[in-house]
Amino acid sequence: MSQQQDQQYAMVLVSNPGETDFDRMLRRHFKQDVETVQAVKDVLTQLDLPIPERQDEFIDGAEGLLLFLNTHGVVVRIEQQFPDKDMGLQWERIDNSDWIIRPLVSVAAVKARVEVCQGLEYESQENHSKLLGNILAQTEQIDFWDKGARNLGRLPLRTPLFPNGVLMIVDRLAAARLHRSTESVRQRLNPDFVREGRAACQQAEAEIYTPLRRLFNTALCTGRKKDMQAAWQACATARKDGALVAGWNEDRSIIQKVNFSDKTVAAARAALHYGLHIKKHMKVGP
Repeated sequence: MSQQQDQQYAMVLVSNPGETDFDRMLRRHFKQDVETVQAVKDVLTQLDLPIPERQDEFIDGAEGLLLFLNTHGVVVRIEQQFPDKDMGLQWERIDNSDWIIRPLVSVAAVKARVEVCQGLEYESQENHSKLLGNILAQTEQIDFWDKGARNLGRLPLRTPLFPNGVLMIVDRLAAARLHRSTESVRQRLNPDFVREGRAACQQAEAEIYTPLRRLFNTALCTGRKKDMQAAWQACATARKDGALVAGWNEDRSIIQKVNFSDKTVAAARAALHYGLHIKKHMKVGP
């Protein structure tokens, strides 16, 4: 960590009068930009979401903060709008790959971006990370540079070649476009595996996620509270039907097999605490 970053971290240890933990952590991530902090809170209000206050209601990620909604099976990601060049980050948001999650909502908030992403079942097999990395590199010229089961999920669709659900990258910032040849990738891909997986991804997009995305887009366009409530109600119904999944609550015996249990447990705890706000604020649920 650079001296400049040390100073930035030190500055947020001191809270301003009336400031919440949420305000303080937003300041930390967005370099004391008060306009961005307020813009993020405005977007949450626009989405009819309660603004968290205590640190046990969200978790602190590498690029921002994350909120977890048990009742609706979604993750709200509050992240950098653009890569931080000071930290040498080269990620990008890819919106046209079947294998990378596309959010239900994505709204700019000055230096931040607020996204509502569908929840999936967590993946526990580390070798599947390499498999998906090879698929992306050879078929779409995409580098899954931050490989790991922690960044994978499984769609709620089963196929003969994907009996546990089709693999998908859940952290969009874990991938970037390749600017080099993939000739050095030697692992041969099963064309049926790729074809079947892509078809299932497209089916989930068409049947589950696109209808939800349209509801949110309509609500953002009209600005009507009842339209936003309808979008959240549709998510709650999808959660009840198993189309959206609160994967952070999955069986702990599975979680312990991979090296991200602490983060997952933190997400489950944050979801419980933020859920108290959700219960009071929203009149929708499964």
